[in-house]
Amino acid sequence: MKNFIRSNRKILALIVLYFSIFIAASLLIIIIRIKPAKEVKVPSVVGENFLNVYNQIVRRELKPEIKFYDVMDIDDGMILSQFPPAGAPAKAGSRLRITVSRNNLKVDMPSLTGSELAIAKNKLKNLHIGEKTVSLGTGTVTYIPSKDVSEQVVIMQNPRAGEKVKPDQKVNLLVSLGDIETLNVMPDLKGQSVDLANDFLNASMISLVQKVIKADRKESGGLVADQSIPAGGKLEKGSTVTLTVSYYELSDHFYSGYEKIVMSVPKGGEEGVYEVAVSDDVTERICFSGKKKGGDEIEFVFFRTGNAKVVLMKDKKEIKKTTVNVDSFE
Repeated sequence: MKNFIRSNRKILALIVLYFSIFIAASLLIIIIRIKPAKEVKVPSVVGENFLNVYNQIVRRELKPEIKFYDVMDIDDGMILSQFPPAGAPAKAGSRLRITVSRNNLKVDMPSLTGSELAIAKNKLKNLHIGEKTVSLGTGTVTYIPSKDVSEQVVIMQNPRAGEKVKPDQKVNLLVSLGDIETLNVMPDLKGQSVDLANDFLNASMISLVQKVIKADRKESGGLVADQSIPAGGKLEKGSTVTLTVSYYELSDHFYSGYEKIVMSVPKGGEEGVYEVAVSDDVTERICFSGKKKGGDEIEFVFFRTGNAKVVLMKDKKEIKKTTVNVDSFE
């Protein structure tokens, strides 16, 4: 009898132990499940371009839920409304519902061929869709010598005249340098984009070196602030011009924008002429060409559209490369 009681006590103790473990585990699961979610502050995004604030939304641990609204008088991709409202608390991982404008209207591309560059740019600024005035931006301006077309006159355009294009379309222009044999005067490049200046100097067979300085505002980024040969000065083939270029650093890499590249010639590299070629979604061009030796640093600013590949070369042979990629919007 005593043995039976002892045996039952052991079984009862085991049952109590297992039941206690079960209760403790259940309580732990309940505590974990009812633990309050982290709260975040909803940012203000109304009036902003969606692509420009996407990263900001994601960094706040919110998931954007987009609804499109077709409009005629608002630029494409603008945020019209949001819920929850700006400043409201929200659980991390919750949805931020936003309404984004969708403008599918198109404008007829004007004829720019035969116009002086300044006039062509002015034409692009004053286009109309119904009662709305829209502007088309200038994309890549490439200069080439021409004995038949006067200096600063548009030779070719892309898109072509008469094509239907969206208001955010960039227009690439091929512009005449005039008769290169008679060109020997330095133009005024101050205030021009560094890419335009680079195209001009390359076409003139002039080497370009950049001195990069910090821009005090975004609008100054990528613009030439000073030039080593003043406007009107003598310009000789094979010479080198140093341009002081402003650069405004951004924390995000949007689809297009100015980028600063710093590359070093490998130590032990022979002295000679080094080049840096840049290719992106629009063009491939030389952004640096000059004499360097092992360990020297190369610094320049260029305008990037989409992902860009940057290649350092000597005697047209690749030495090293790097990439600048658009921030992921997935």
